[in-house]
Amino acid sequence: MLTRIEIVKCRAVVGGEVKHWIMATDTDGDNEAKARRIFEGEQLRDFVELARAIAEAPDADPGVFTYVTAEMSIEDCVAWANEMCGEDFQILRGDGDAAG
Repeated sequence: MLTRIEIVKCRAVVGGEVKHWIMATDTDGDNEAKARRIFEGEQLRDFVELARAIAEAPDADPGVFTYVTAEMSIEDCVAWANEMCGEDFQILRGDGDAAG
């Protein structure tokens, strides 16, 4: 059975470098706190949510995390995660400008 999840594209300075990634949204709604847990032990600043998408996943608790590039759309990011991680996410609806 497929489960709906929300995926967010993020940008932050991590350990002095600008990084872009996608991840499943935090269950408590605090995506910056989730990013801090992911990058535990590294300085994280200037966190921004860039885009969001609703997707379907075969797993009720998918561990979505994939580095992406700044130029990638949320759709491209999800396709990249599917290719690189062997995932099977299907985008239902995307919001290309969450920071809007």
